[in-house]
Amino acid sequence: MRRVVTAAAAWLLPLLLVCVSGTPEEEECPPAGTCSDGVILPVWTPVEGVSTGTTVVRALVYLFALFYMFAGVSIIADKFMEAIEVITSTTSVKVVNGQEVEVQVWNETVANLTLMALGSSAPEILLSVIEIMGNNFEAGELGPGTIVGSAAFNLFVITGICVACIPDGQVKMIKNFSVFACTASWSVFAYVWLYLMIAVITPEKVDWWEGLITLVLMLIFVLMSYMIDRHGEGCYVGFRIIGIVKPEDEDDRKESLPLNDMENGHVADNPVHADFSKRITEKKSTKEKIVERLREVVAENPGQAKKWHSIIKAELPGIIFVGRSRAFFRLHKIDTDREVKKYEKFLEETIENLKRISQDRDKRNVIFCAHQKMKFPENVGQGRVTIERVGPFLNTTTTVHYKVCETDNKKANKADAGKDFETKEGTLKFEPGVKQAVIEITIHDDPDFEEDEEFLVILSDLTEEKPSVETDKPYMEPKLASERVVCVILDDDHHGKFAFPETAKSIAYSAEEPKQKIRVERTKGCRGKVRVPFEVVTDGKAQMGKDFNIAGNAVIFEHLATEGFVEVELMAENEQENKDLKFTLVLKDPEVVEGKADVAEAQPGIVKGVDECVVSIVGSITAAQLEDLGEGPETHWPTQIRKNLCLDPADEPGLVAYIWHYLMMPFNILFCVVPPPGMAGGIPAFVVAITVIGLLTALIGDLAGAFGCTVGLKDTVTAITLVALGTSLPDTFASKTAALNDKYADSSIGNVTGSNAVNVFLGVGVAWFIAAVYHEIKGTEGGFVVPEGSLGLSTSIFLLLALVCIATLVVRRVVFKTELGGPTVPKYLTSAFFVALWLIYVTVSTLNAYCVISSPI
Repeated sequence: MRRVVTAAAAWLLPLLLVCVSGTPEEEECPPAGTCSDGVILPVWTPVEGVSTGTTVVRALVYLFALFYMFAGVSIIADKFMEAIEVITSTTSVKVVNGQEVEVQVWNETVANLTLMALGSSAPEILLSVIEIMGNNFEAGELGPGTIVGSAAFNLFVITGICVACIPDGQVKMIKNFSVFACTASWSVFAYVWLYLMIAVITPEKVDWWEGLITLVLMLIFVLMSYMIDRHGEGCYVGFRIIGIVKPEDEDDRKESLPLNDMENGHVADNPVHADFSKRITEKKSTKEKIVERLREVVAENPGQAKKWHSIIKAELPGIIFVGRSRAFFRLHKIDTDREVKKYEKFLEETIENLKRISQDRDKRNVIFCAHQKMKFPENVGQGRVTIERVGPFLNTTTTVHYKVCETDNKKANKADAGKDFETKEGTLKFEPGVKQAVIEITIHDDPDFEEDEEFLVILSDLTEEKPSVETDKPYMEPKLASERVVCVILDDDHHGKFAFPETAKSIAYSAEEPKQKIRVERTKGCRGKVRVPFEVVTDGKAQMGKDFNIAGNAVIFEHLATEGFVEVELMAENEQENKDLKFTLVLKDPEVVEGKADVAEAQPGIVKGVDECVVSIVGSITAAQLEDLGEGPETHWPTQIRKNLCLDPADEPGLVAYIWHYLMMPFNILFCVVPPPGMAGGIPAFVVAITVIGLLTALIGDLAGAFGCTVGLKDTVTAITLVALGTSLPDTFASKTAALNDKYADSSIGNVTGSNAVNVFLGVGVAWFIAAVYHEIKGTEGGFVVPEGSLGLSTSIFLLLALVCIATLVVRRVVFKTELGGPTVPKYLTSAFFVALWLIYVTVSTLNAYCVISSPI
């Protein structure tokens, strides 16, 4: 890698010298702009004769206000992005083969290059438009300068950070390299077109047709990216031939694998960054998935509590964040660390509970009930709750007090003492050598129909006689591993109601367990053997026999059984990613197989609303499987207002969080006017949020201009430094989070090039087209004048450095088989090289703005 950097510097530096070796013209260098009223803010008077102290105070006020506005725009931009997420997730119903199926409206690539790009670049784009309109449709330097400066910061600095932040020895590649190649090429062409407009085609002027072509280029760009995304096999093959990409069957190797495994040409199991998609086969909460994974680790490493903790802690980001979009990381750029810490706390508590049983049983006697919830048919007569004793001192006598009583859970259906069961209280005695003791509970059979009801068995007052003889281990007092057992009385006078507990479920192929189970519940009765037929309705894409198989057409419930399963066998092809296959299971009227009562007479039938379950076949964890991380798009306006104004104590906010919250309170109050993103498909939130962003962007433009004129800084320099930095910081945090937590590099750096192209096509295209049409209609002599000024050199130097940056990424892909991460020394050298490119860009552009150097072109 050192040779690559040295070679790049060997030809880059002379070329830079050529580009900037022009001699400044003889005429006087244009001074920084004079202070004048902005679009919204008036000029701070007096302008003339101000002392140095007053100037410093004004500059500090402007600077603080400018960064305060950046923070506000970042907050409202997140709400804007959330509305866009809702809009782009819209589905529609189409008729396929005579059946109605739900399909996604937005193609992912089109969404990323249009609404998503607009969401992440809205401040830069709106600043350009507002500056034109607020400047009487005359060209300004702040808007175009911010677009080019932001593009430079995004490509050089953000990419450099993402390359370096990957832990040593790990690699992450761009998965869809064909789309990346397309967007990278268009991002370069966009700035070539920008230079051609201002310096070649119609120098110092932009005609309306040039602005129109700029907008048309946006459409062509999106259409071409869409075509490559959908039909890009030819591009893929071409890249594979020259060694830039690998065959599709090696895609799974691109996820953060140990470097030595990549170099040795084989894939070893990596417990730190395992792929959980084949283990998680249903929509579980994050905590449930942590417990599920923890059980696997405990089984693989018995008795090694420290190893349990280290493995799961390293895997937490993958469990929580894998499969998320760039928009998700933008929305959660501040909360991801807190989310991980929150689940780290839960992990520690869970491990402590496991240790209490698994470790204590080797040191002391442990008393527990194997089932925390037990079910009894009401005609059982005597219910039996078994309490177990394990440990090294079973030759002792252990006693534990128990109490059978009514439940204190207000949300549960309470079983009435004396009517539904008999309360009792007593002491269980474990004689030496005895491992189990039974609590017998009298259950009353009620002929009337009742809901399932609960009562409790509470254990307390554990005592034990010390061993009479010495043992190899020091004696320790016994412990209660479980103090409560929930007992449920099931009505057995009726056959019950049958329903799916979930209306939607995601399942994934697993080589270890290709057969997945969809649960059907039986409630409000458990009498007799009942057959529940079901029907399978596909979406037109999923095909029975090709994508999945289901044995039988009914679920059989034996007498007293409270659950049954539909067994789905997935084909091996579903191991691949990005499957969008769905089918629906529909329960039919239940049939009595054995039993006296008729189902129709016993109960009204299947519970309305849960007689269908939509099953999605996925190849990897999807956003839908992880939606428990947040609460989804908010739909209730009062709830959103409360969230804006109040911190959630459950998040355990610290002092810094409180300070930041109250510092941002004016914005939080203002943003209450934005409708919830989940309302009306996100459209109202989209419209109001972009209006508010426009208002704040206008203030940013005024503050940036005022700060520049106060300290003598030209608008061009202000744009490529302060404004570009402020508008790009949120994306910096989002990209770093995506680089660390996402499977591939697409969400972190793959979308940067697309956003840079969109900035020109929309930010410059819309603003200059409007201004050019205005002057054309007005008949202004000379038309819409756009002085080349420092924008020409700034654009050309960015183009040169952008080519170097993109070429470096391609070289890294070929040499190190990755864009992000890789060997330690080349990784940090690449990162430093990219940051150096940005510094070169800023330095050359600034020197040109102040006429220290000029372009010979």
